[in-house]
Amino acid sequence: MSKNNSKQLWVFMGLVFLALISRLLPHPPNFAPMTAIALVSGNYFNDKPTAVVLPILAMLITDFFIGFHGLIPVVYLSLLITTIMGMVVSKVSIWNVLLGSIIFFVVTNFGVWFGGGYAYTWEGLLMCYTMAIPFLANSIAGDIFYSWAILMTLFIVEDRNYLKNLRRVFMFNNS
Repeated sequence: MSKNNSKQLWVFMGLVFLALISRLLPHPPNFAPMTAIALVSGNYFNDKPTAVVLPILAMLITDFFIGFHGLIPVVYLSLLITTIMGMVVSKVSIWNVLLGSIIFFVVTNFGVWFGGGYAYTWEGLLMCYTMAIPFLANSIAGDIFYSWAILMTLFIVEDRNYLKNLRRVFMFNNS
């Protein structure tokens, strides 16, 4: 296995581990790394099947422990769309993260409405999205936090001198 493939394998396993730990430990509703993992996965991995498999595999593993539910198809669909978005954009930006949050919000709440969670009327659809707004705030906060954390970790992994340079900055040492 080449050094690059080995590094990508470690990144893959690290992201699955992050999903496992963060979804199993107590956390605010929708404050989870899955949208961030999907976006970064699509942008980071050159092998597109790997990028697609990562968020779905992470969800399957964690759903095995948490429990499967009727909205799994729409949740996984929203992650697939976000992963594809990650493949298309040149870099992960705050705007892409926000768009990923909105994709998750729109797709999953349409699934709640379509699945009979609310009346099959425009008012029911509007009520569904309105009632989900507090969860959107948590999604956005979690997506921004986890995207930043994942990208910073990848930056440190990619730049071996990062920690040395960071130490120089914080110690005010220019040598």
